[in-house]
Amino acid sequence: MVDRISTSTMFSQASTGILDLQRELATLQKQTSSGNKFDNFVDMGTDISRIQDMQASIAATSRFSNNNDIALSRLHLMDSAVSQIQDVASQLSSSLVTENSASGSVFDLAGFARNALQQVEGALNTSQAGRSLFAGSKTDQGAVGNLTISTNVFNDISTPSYYNGDSFIASVQASDTLSLDYGVTAGDKAFQDIIGALHKAIDLDASNTSADRQLASDLLQSAITRLTSVRSGINNSIVTLTSVNDQHSQVKVQLTDALSKLTGTDVVQASISASQIEATLTATMQMFARITSLRLVDFLK
Repeated sequence: MVDRISTSTMFSQASTGILDLQRELATLQKQTSSGNKFDNFVDMGTDISRIQDMQASIAATSRFSNNNDIALSRLHLMDSAVSQIQDVASQLSSSLVTENSASGSVFDLAGFARNALQQVEGALNTSQAGRSLFAGSKTDQGAVGNLTISTNVFNDISTPSYYNGDSFIASVQASDTLSLDYGVTAGDKAFQDIIGALHKAIDLDASNTSADRQLASDLLQSAITRLTSVRSGINNSIVTLTSVNDQHSQVKVQLTDALSKLTGTDVVQASISASQIEATLTATMQMFARITSLRLVDFLK
């Protein structure tokens, strides 16, 4: 009786051990082939909160980065447009010098100014994917109309009479803690002044008065100063968003690496463990065969 009970117990223990080892081996083989430790949330056990937190953080970081990339793309286009207008201001400065020189009588200042206004118009109507960048919230229309039609200078003061947009300034949630207003509208005083200076240059063709020359010069100098400030603001936003995105990239790499270590299979270690289990399983099955007086091949049938 003792032998029978002992044999029965050993038989039961061996059977259970074999099934457990087979399940563990199957799990390791599946993890090795898929590269994932877990098949579902249940398998994650106590790690589920950490995994979900990491996944949420990675997703949020990606959203911030994508939104920042969109803003950066717009800012680079705006910077290029303002740079073009700065070139116009520089050319106007040289043209006014020529106008006041001995050769001024043969220089077509009015023709230059009209062409320059068209360049400014094109720059301020810069768009991306159908979105007008200098029109505030009115992104579905050009920021300015035809700048050569009428002057924007009234009572010796430049105005935004040419502007079709509003005062809205775009904003981007760059990170959890940083919301950044960026860009500029075509109604900014810098653009008012360069457009006004060009219109006064056209007036000089007919009047050639010292008052008009002085006003054209004053508006131009104000425009040059303000355009530098506008472009500096745009570039500061570019630097800020680029820096924030660099931080996002670093955080995303760190989180992705940590998540991979937590959820991914260590193939080398899994292979070693599988080999050890296979050896143990073979030994257990041999013991089981001795207990039941069966050959291993009989057991496997």
